[in-house]
Amino acid sequence: MRKRIEDTLAAHRNELVSLLSRYVDRGNGILQPHQMINELENVIAEDEGMQKLKDSPFSIVLQSAQEAIVQTPFVALALRPRPGVWEYVRVNVYELSVDLLSVAEYLRFKEELLDGECNDKYVLELDLEPFNATFPRPTRSSSIGNGVQFLNRHLSSIMFRNKESLEPLLDFLRTHKHDGHAMMLNDRIQSIPRLQSALAKAEEYLSKLPATTPYFDFEFDLQGMGFERGWGDTAQRVSEMVHLLLEILQAPDPSTLETFLGRIPMVFNVVIVSPHGYFGQANVLGLPDTGGQVVYILDQVRALENEMLLRIQNQGLDVIPKILIVTRLIPDAKGTTCNQRLERISGTEHTHILRVPFRTENGILRKWISRFDVWPYLETFAEDASNEIAAELQGVPDLIIGNYSDGNLVATLLGKTDFNAAMHKQQSMILVDIQTPGVHIKRPLTVFGFDDAPHGHAEVLFENVCVPAKNILLGEGRGFEIAQGRLGPGRLHHCMRLMGAAERGMQIMAQRALSRKVFGKLIAEQGSFRSDIAKCRIELEKTRLLVLEAADQLDRLGNKKARGTLAMAKVAAPNMALMVLDMAMQVHGAAGLSSDTCLAHLWATARTLRIADGPDEVHLGTIAKLELQRAKL
Repeated sequence: MRKRIEDTLAAHRNELVSLLSRYVDRGNGILQPHQMINELENVIAEDEGMQKLKDSPFSIVLQSAQEAIVQTPFVALALRPRPGVWEYVRVNVYELSVDLLSVAEYLRFKEELLDGECNDKYVLELDLEPFNATFPRPTRSSSIGNGVQFLNRHLSSIMFRNKESLEPLLDFLRTHKHDGHAMMLNDRIQSIPRLQSALAKAEEYLSKLPATTPYFDFEFDLQGMGFERGWGDTAQRVSEMVHLLLEILQAPDPSTLETFLGRIPMVFNVVIVSPHGYFGQANVLGLPDTGGQVVYILDQVRALENEMLLRIQNQGLDVIPKILIVTRLIPDAKGTTCNQRLERISGTEHTHILRVPFRTENGILRKWISRFDVWPYLETFAEDASNEIAAELQGVPDLIIGNYSDGNLVATLLGKTDFNAAMHKQQSMILVDIQTPGVHIKRPLTVFGFDDAPHGHAEVLFENVCVPAKNILLGEGRGFEIAQGRLGPGRLHHCMRLMGAAERGMQIMAQRALSRKVFGKLIAEQGSFRSDIAKCRIELEKTRLLVLEAADQLDRLGNKKARGTLAMAKVAAPNMALMVLDMAMQVHGAAGLSSDTCLAHLWATARTLRIADGPDEVHLGTIAKLELQRAKL
């Protein structure tokens, strides 16, 4: 990358200096990729002679730039020419010199934005490399996203070459415990030869039992051979695990190792961290920083608990798993349960929301604050949360999942790949790393003036982007199939959210009507309002029953047979929500149009859903087509 910049300076010195000078003129700070590219497009628009800069090697540099640090007269670029590879280059705009920076030098230059120039020779530096020196690392960018497979290949190859490397696996199986109780192996097995002998004996013993024999019928016999719980709940499952381990000890291969390790019960306590917004089970949708992530996590933990219970049972254990959703406790909860420390998730037995407040030297923060303002509180929040988690679990979690993101790492692109195939076979769905050269996030987009960056939608330009062919999901020409496969549940999910938004609008409307007087009496006492709110309730309940019917058909009959009712719900739900929210805004007057309430944002969301998951006209066409087909019969 340094060579590309030097080549551009040699060939297009004036043009490059002009562009870099514009970066410097913006003042010291950090430039994002879209800002750098926009500045290039601006100079080209002002002077057509600058077009040659876009065709120069520097264009490739900009495509791989992740950020730029500007400190007059320097512009330092963090470049990612391909996944897993980083380079850091600094250009002196006045002297036109180009320096290659180390990671430490780039970070020090970046810190000077805040701290100023530091001449202290005794800066604390932590060298973590000794911890990673002997750890295997993939060196090819194609290995990104395949870490588990890489490790299994690495471990199995070592085991195959050196049988002594099997000792760590034996040590793990002997020491693996839960709540102080031994699992997998006991002290009767002390060596690899002893393990192989015991496995062969167990395999022969199990082969004589019916496949469905429950574990407790032969538990004591296996204990005598050196085996503890965790191998399976029936003779067949235990036999499968024994056979897998015998295969690994004899001739290790990656797939067998992955299957065996995947069956060992290791995850019993899970923590999901989601610190922003109002996290609750009711009355939270539409509140600031609160949206689909609440619904997604609630759905996920219900499925996760069921999966954990099933896997634990299949491995012959009677352990009770625990799942905690750790979020922020908000004393001023606005009618939600966000001021309760612990709340069980409905539809689960062992999953709870654990709320921890943001705390300062002056006490607990009582009100909600934006996710963009939470950083000063996160250190104490992490300390307090770890103490609360340890107290609730009576130990440490086996798995922690974060649910806070400032943007996506991967884009799912639906594009036309075959213009000559059948209509439903022309599209493919492809995964694209957004840091791949040629992916340009040009600008965040607003919807009805609402800006939800970095989580909202953006204008993205894909310019000569190359990704591996394996990134195509399911196969070429199956994009329409994938999209259709999620449309049923996706449509209904949006309908359910709209029901919640309408209920919130009804609640806010009623509160306003009971507190606001016009023409000498409360709005709630006005005859016209009573008629309107009654009609809103009727429409809401009609739509609720339609959505319920669609959900029932989806469960019993599947997507295809339920498509007519799903289409009706998709048309009815947003139109009903718009009617209710419009009425609520009318009752609030000018305040309803502002952002002082959530009504305007909810209305904007409901309006987008008449397009986002298919326009009304398409759904109405589906309903009409099905109706006419029934008439022909």
